[in-house]
This record gives sequence, C-alpha cells and structure tokens, in this order.
Amino acid sequence: MGETTTEPEIQHTRTTKDSLGVEKVSVVIMRNKRDLQHCRVVSGEEGRLLALATHCHFYEVSAAENYHSILTVFHRIKEYKLT
Repeated sequence: MGETTTEPEIQHTRTTKDSLGVEKVSVVIMRNKRDLQHCRVVSGEEGRLLALATHCHFYEVSAAENYHSILTVFHRIKEYKLT
C-alpha cells in the first residue's frame, strides 16, 4: 500500500484475489511493525478499510512487541483454511 489507500490499490487487491481463480479464498492483509506507529504513512484505519472493501481479513502485528500476535494470525489462517 502507498501513502493512502486509493481506489487503484483496492482494485489491485480485488484483481489479485480474483486472479487466484477460486470462488472462495481467504486473503489476509497483515500490517507489520505496529510498534512504529509514529513512522507510518498508512494508518491502521486505512488498512482496515482496504480489507473491508476487498473482503479480506486484516491484522496488525509487531514482532518487537511480542511474537504471540504473529502466532495468533497464523493459527487463524489455519482455521480459515479448515472452514
């Protein structure tokens, strides 16, 4: 994502998701380095809006804060695959 979530980025995410050729596919947008909010150009809200607009899952994580949030995302991805 660029400096703001724009319509072309939303369309790119949709196109990428559609190009997988699968009717029902789970796509996860993961925003890393949550601990560096002050350095961010794209807000968490913009990431959430992109995920909503493209019917994707959205997570914010930071390995610097703790690795449990990352493990949780991978466990949830596994659950998405099973459902």
